[in-house]
Amino acid sequence: MTWATVHTVLPWLLSAITLYMTVLAGNLSRNAWALGLFNQALWCLYTVAVWHTTGPLSALGLVPLNVGLTLVYWRNHRNWKRL
Repeated sequence: MTWATVHTVLPWLLSAITLYMTVLAGNLSRNAWALGLFNQALWCLYTVAVWHTTGPLSALGLVPLNVGLTLVYWRNHRNWKRL
């Protein structure tokens, strides 16, 4: 598998996981936030890979979203564990 294939397919796959996680959260599943955190880790790895292969300008827009969603998912996972 080439980087071009990964670069094309991976965002679609990670986006699908994000959408599925959002559906789980809407169904009040506690596992939604754990899945979201796992998926954010994958998004962060993808961002680092893009940064190193195509340059920082290509990946810079992904950084704030990665940080923000990771914080939100962690907070929600922590709070939902208390329920």
